[in-house]
Amino acid sequence: MQDHLATSKLAPARSTGSSSGASSPTAAPTAAASRAGGSQGASSPDQPLNDVVELSSQEAPKNPRAQLADQRERDQLVNGMLETTGPGAPTGEEAQSLRNSLGVVDAGTLRFLQQQGLKVGVVSPGEDLYQMGVLREVDLAGLQAKLPEHQAGIDAIDARLDQKFGPQMAELTSKMQGLAANDPKRQELDLQLARLQGQRTYELSQGMESAGIPARPLMPPLSAKEASNNDLAMMATQVVESPLPTAAMADIHGATTPERLKEFEQLMVGLNGERLQVARQEGLEGLKARVAAAKPEDRERLQGYLDAAMADPTQIPIDHRAHNIVVPDLHYVEKGRLGMHDKLSLANWGDGASVAAPVVDPKTGEGSVLNGQYFEDRHRILVRDSRVGSDTPIHELGHAIEGGVQKADPAFYAQFEPRLMEAYQAARQGTTVSTYAQASPREYIAEGVAHFYEDPKALKATDPALFALTQELIAKSSALGNR
Repeated sequence: MQDHLATSKLAPARSTGSSSGASSPTAAPTAAASRAGGSQGASSPDQPLNDVVELSSQEAPKNPRAQLADQRERDQLVNGMLETTGPGAPTGEEAQSLRNSLGVVDAGTLRFLQQQGLKVGVVSPGEDLYQMGVLREVDLAGLQAKLPEHQAGIDAIDARLDQKFGPQMAELTSKMQGLAANDPKRQELDLQLARLQGQRTYELSQGMESAGIPARPLMPPLSAKEASNNDLAMMATQVVESPLPTAAMADIHGATTPERLKEFEQLMVGLNGERLQVARQEGLEGLKARVAAAKPEDRERLQGYLDAAMADPTQIPIDHRAHNIVVPDLHYVEKGRLGMHDKLSLANWGDGASVAAPVVDPKTGEGSVLNGQYFEDRHRILVRDSRVGSDTPIHELGHAIEGGVQKADPAFYAQFEPRLMEAYQAARQGTTVSTYAQASPREYIAEGVAHFYEDPKALKATDPALFALTQELIAKSSALGNR
């Protein structure tokens, strides 16, 4: 899931081009404006892909008949991606705005996205997110039936990661023995351990996602690049600073009734198996040790915790830094059960309700923070009705291009992604096309695509690395579409 935020404290406006939310008075022309003959250097319908990609002013232009045929093909390809019936189908005027916004993309890339089954819809305030297919109920019966299979998959990934990270983590833990918490040497060892824990959790999360296991580590995962950031590494371990019982985890996931708590507990046991039993046993022993060593004024309180834990396993605190416990990707909401991405969509599009909310009010902070969103698992883009003629559709198309290429040509993407990460990390510390591009690698390349079609010369001048990556990605998507 990738999204385009409205202008708010959560999403700063672009420094160049149109804003991520409301239009900026000083903004450069959008893709639609460029197509109508906007600023010099922006792509236009009579500009072949090579003109955009190579920025060559020497290439002879197409003749008018070829230009018209090329534009008609692109319009037809965009039309084929638009929702046609039911909630999300654009009005005639909205469809024309989307053709203007997306029709600047080369035919090969549009053909590739159409082959991928991409659909583009429009969201208006008051539309039901369930009816639009934005929210998808978790298949609880299917999840329960596959618990043994999922547990075996998690155990296999966990065992592989123990072999990879276990010796280093054990060595660091051993070196900490006897060192005071404020000892600089202990603090450096803590940081090294935090990095390893973050990387291990990241690989666990990636492994489960690749295997189609609907579960997530409780600790925030960190990529190797992110783990090199001291603040991020320490934050990842401090998020679960204190041992947490599964009853508290269930509450975080919205399991606030006895029935839901029981259901969540069964899923926790089914996904974690023996690892959960071991973690609970150690948690129980830790509580007993704390009671025995407690001062008289604290003993009664701690004994109450121990008694509750002895009576109810869901109350036993678990040290998530020592045990790789995973939680089901399931959140309880008013109308049912949703995965994390859909729970975020509910919060972001509906401001917590199941109908689309108006755009966020800067005075009250209420409303939806989204202008658009790409749902990768459903090959679908949703765009706010007020943004169909802006840069939002092509930004979301950037997410679809990246996701589509990743699936269609994994070998290409395997060598592309490390270079994307490297350029993104450099952009976070320097200058790029927008503050929103610094939000994540995914937003970085999506902003690259939007700026590439709006004003490629400006993109190349501002962030040459992003220009080169975007050029390469679009050339690949076009080639895939033209096969």
